[in-house]
Amino acid sequence: MVNTGDVIFQLFTLVLVFGILSLIIILLRSRKTTKKRIDRLEKEVMELKSETKR
Repeated sequence: MVNTGDVIFQLFTLVLVFGILSLIIILLRSRKTTKKRIDRLEKEVMELKSETKR
């Protein structure tokens, strides 16, 4: 006989684990894209600085 409470608890735990893993993956991806965006912006600022010195 299956205990309904145990099944619900296991499903909740499984969803929680997948949720945490998904959150970590999303945070890592957004951090990577943010770094690329900052690097691009920094390059543009340096180009503008060099243009204004001329």
